[in-house]
Amino acid sequence: MHRLALGEYLVILGMSSITRTIAAGARRTAIDELIRPGDRLAANSLLGTCLHLGLDILGPATGGLLIAGPGAGTALLVDAGSFAVLFGLAITIPAATRPSEDAETTGPRLGVLRSVPPMVLWLIGVTFLFNFLYGPVDVGLPLFVRDTLAAGPRVYGELFTVFGIGSLIGGLAVGSLRRRSVVRWVTVLSILGWGGAALLLATAGSPAIALVAFGLGGLVYGPFTAASVTAIQDATPAAEVGPVISLWAALTIGALPLGIVVGGPLVAALGARGTFALCAGLTLALGLATLARVVSDPGIGRRGRSVREVEAATDAGVREKL
Repeated sequence: MHRLALGEYLVILGMSSITRTIAAGARRTAIDELIRPGDRLAANSLLGTCLHLGLDILGPATGGLLIAGPGAGTALLVDAGSFAVLFGLAITIPAATRPSEDAETTGPRLGVLRSVPPMVLWLIGVTFLFNFLYGPVDVGLPLFVRDTLAAGPRVYGELFTVFGIGSLIGGLAVGSLRRRSVVRWVTVLSILGWGGAALLLATAGSPAIALVAFGLGGLVYGPFTAASVTAIQDATPAAEVGPVISLWAALTIGALPLGIVVGGPLVAALGARGTFALCAGLTLALGLATLARVVSDPGIGRRGRSVREVEAATDAGVREKL
């Protein structure tokens, strides 16, 4: 009585994981459909900032107060109620109109991955690896604080505080960029910057240096999602955005847990410093590979735009010859 059985709790968690993935893709698809192309970077940045504030700052603080007060059951009920409010707001979003498709493109789109530009698949893969390589760092950080820095929970909390502040600043800053062509370069700089920050963290011998490294890491980590997803949206033909963003969301959400699973054996074998150094090196290599790909394919973000320009002109009754 008045208890939630483990089996029921696991079912709830499983269902919430599925709906979370669907919702993540739907949010970014809605931005693609409802926001003008020139404003997508700002919209993606604002969405990421709001999610960060809610999930990482305001949500945990509110949950802690509710659990300490009325109890965990009340916290779960409030959480469920917040989704009811979100549902009410979501149904007020206007439906976006898509241009009519040719007969040969209608029906199940099983070959969507073959029809999108290769750069889009590259960016999705880069996003997965980037988030995957953060997982082992998350595993090793508490051991690093305790064993290497000889510190306690206070320093551990301060590390995530400076990371969160840096992430907020970086995410908001990238939203102020008005040139859409910079999103690919922001993506590259975020990867290289985080790799450098992780390498500095691996060499840190004092809490002060670790705080600087993690704060700088948050600053460059924050813009990555907004920049990379905007680049994917821009480079994907309008008819393919839904399934492509759904794939992006599934891989993005699944990458970190997989990285955490791998992180346990890595930390046990290499220690926290060795794990940080390995992840830093692989992240830097990923950044250099992405830089080479971007330089070799400067059309990233342009193919999708040219498609949409033609579609917009068609909707307006203007026929343009490609």
